Amino acid sequence: MISVIVPVYNVEKYLNNCVESIVNQTYKDLEIILVDDGSPDNCPAMCDEWAKKDSRIRVIHKENGGLSSARNAGLEAANGDYIAFVDSDDSIDVDMYQTMMELFSDEVDVVICGHQKINSSDSPEKCDIGNNTKTILMREELADEVFGKLNNSSCNKLYKKSALTYLEFPTDIQHGEDLIFNVKNLLNWSGGIICSCEFYHYYTREDSITRSSFNDKKFLEITSKDIAREIIVNEFPNQIINANKFCFRARMNIIRAIYSAKQSKNYYDKLSELTKYVKSNFNSVKNTLKTKEIIEYYLFVYFKAVYRFMIERK
Repeated sequence: MISVIVPVYNVEKYLNNCVESIVNQTYKDLEIILVDDGSPDNCPAMCDEWAKKDSRIRVIHKENGGLSSARNAGLEAANGDYIAFVDSDDSIDVDMYQTMMELFSDEVDVVICGHQKINSSDSPEKCDIGNNTKTILMREELADEVFGKLNNSSCNKLYKKSALTYLEFPTDIQHGEDLIFNVKNLLNWSGGIICSCEFYHYYTREDSITRSSFNDKKFLEITSKDIAREIIVNEFPNQIINANKFCFRARMNIIRAIYSAKQSKNYYDKLSELTKYVKSNFNSVKNTLKTKEIIEYYLFVYFKAVYRFMIERK
């Protein structure tokens, strides 16, 4: 049985579409856990209605604690031999779990599929299962896929529960919680499979906040990358170069976000700290960066007024 964990918060416009895509799976042996994370809209009642329609659905109502807290509540309640996650404003292809389950064997701890990024006004494309290809990943290859390529979303993966020795998402990190969850569990995985079908439908919403005002929580992007580096460095030395790149890139992302929000005066000391870091580490990661990242670094360090003008006017 697969336990499908769905954290629910303030998504009444999208919840039915999400749950329908899970209920209608061709793989029927499911336990669907809807975790109402103290949602202030009509979602709690909608979850209860779904539970009345389908006996496989269980509802957990809890106080608001954030995405990781909701997922953890679902993990604690899960009875399945396999674990899956779906975000409540997304959906999945009808054949997703059937196809992924068929790829499991004793040597496989996780199966990873592709995803479609879809505008809210568009419909997902049906996956052609006949053209599905699979790639077997041994431990080092799995590390390169999940960490090195940052294929670390929990939603496009089906986990063997017995291989999840770390059954908890970090609740103190709101950016990169999937990365930490996967990297910690990766230490105990022996192998996995990645399939080409884009079964997971990730919707980009017009009403989502893509440029929220800057606040201290944004620095958690740096925290998550630094923690991941500490985890990966001893077990997967081949990934150190990627870890260093991600730590550098996270700091450049925060620098850009501070200027974009026109908060450079309020974060003067932090900017000085971040500037010192990127200057000290640039040469060691330069060969791993994209051309546009190198150009951005030079603009920031040597032509700061131009850099600031370009970022603030976007």
